[in-house]
Amino acid sequence: MQMSTAKLIAKNALFLSAGKGLGDLCTFIFLIYFARYFGPDFVGKYGFSMSMGGFLTVLINLGLNALMVREVSKDKAKNATYASNLLVTQAVLAAFIWFLIGLIAVVSNMNGDTKITLVLIGTYQVFYKLSVHFEAEFRAHEDMHYSALLETSHKVLILTLGLVSIHLWKNPILALAAYPISGVARFILGFILSASKYGWPHFELDYSFIKEMVVKSMPFFLITLLGQFYDRSGVILLTLLQGESASGVYLPADRLLVSVGVGLTMLGSATFPAMSRLSHKSGGEFYKLYERSIRLTVTLTLPAAALLFIVSGPIMVDLFGAPFSESASVLKILSWGFILAGVNIMMNSLIIVKNHEKVWVKMQLLVCLVYSAACLILIPLYSYTGLAYAKLMMQLLFAVMAYGYIRKNIYHSDIIKVAIGPALSCIATVGCYYVMSELTPWFTIPAVLIVLILSLFLFKAVQFHDLVFLKNIWMSGNRSAVEGEIEQVYSEKSVP
Repeated sequence: MQMSTAKLIAKNALFLSAGKGLGDLCTFIFLIYFARYFGPDFVGKYGFSMSMGGFLTVLINLGLNALMVREVSKDKAKNATYASNLLVTQAVLAAFIWFLIGLIAVVSNMNGDTKITLVLIGTYQVFYKLSVHFEAEFRAHEDMHYSALLETSHKVLILTLGLVSIHLWKNPILALAAYPISGVARFILGFILSASKYGWPHFELDYSFIKEMVVKSMPFFLITLLGQFYDRSGVILLTLLQGESASGVYLPADRLLVSVGVGLTMLGSATFPAMSRLSHKSGGEFYKLYERSIRLTVTLTLPAAALLFIVSGPIMVDLFGAPFSESASVLKILSWGFILAGVNIMMNSLIIVKNHEKVWVKMQLLVCLVYSAACLILIPLYSYTGLAYAKLMMQLLFAVMAYGYIRKNIYHSDIIKVAIGPALSCIATVGCYYVMSELTPWFTIPAVLIVLILSLFLFKAVQFHDLVFLKNIWMSGNRSAVEGEIEQVYSEKSVP
């Protein structure tokens, strides 16, 4: 029996969330140990190298992977042509970027440890980005369990090798050597899985096809480039303007949010191919899926942001140690961006699937220009908290622009109405915490969680049909059982 769209998305989201979540948990645990042993200075070197390497290696993909997911998810027969041409093209680009990273390390005036760290992390980033090609294949075929295996296995290897190096030699450079080793292993595993599942690549290049692909992928590339600029440039500027210690204070809070938000990212990744397929078959199902995704995203992220704000102080000190106590001020600011990040992921999927990439690029370009200006103004004034404020401002501006464009040109949805219930639940949760803040944490935290859960139902942020929907996803393989329930929920909504 054919698996329903809802159940397929849930299965893929589960695989991606579990794989990415476990993988990010491994690297987060590594970062905790690394930070406790080597302090903010070396965490800053690590963060700077990750940001610089990640920004440069975006040139390896050129947006080709996103194009492959969109096109192959529509027509699986195109896989062999896309896979062979993309892999060779990206391998050539990877070799060039690897050389460029080495050249930057040699000619720069960075100290020796920073240069070595940049080469190690840069090598990891090159092989990681190259192996994303195989993930594109897996996602286009909706075989997300292979993507999960790739992500989890190589990060478990990072954690294992890294902790062994820390405990045996207590040397940060040797500990970071776990990254390039794991990156190479990830590429090899991805190649083996892809070849066994979809066949060996033919390496028969079609230069006219490659040229056509590069032209078509430019909107995707610009989206990715601007996204990487936003994600990476802040840490690079913070390091250059305030030093590696400032970046070392900022990074733990940022990485904590990345780990917490992995479920949202993977839900977006799992939803994208299904949205692409439904947009060409049934407009009604497509917009129902989008509305459901937005509503659940807001419902999950608003209370989560409140909890992160509440526990920011204890969690940073308990995890990373007293030298990182100032990271709590960063987490307090960034936690509210967690809501915006989740909504932006879903709106991004809608705009790309509906082929409005060029407009999306223009919005990102404007927002990144504003972000750069904000960083240059706020970082010299407020250091790491200045970067956190700049990032939050950018996320807000991006969300407002995307929401306005979608309402006007694609679909008239009302996110503000959707947010009322979660917002009231968030207020109740924060209020409960401050009323009980003088009590012991062993009593306060369970009480706050109980208030959170009850208020989600009280203010109708979570409703009975949500529980029925989830029950049908996991317990029923019947398409009509799941999608019939969706139809009932949205029967009174007008869908273009």
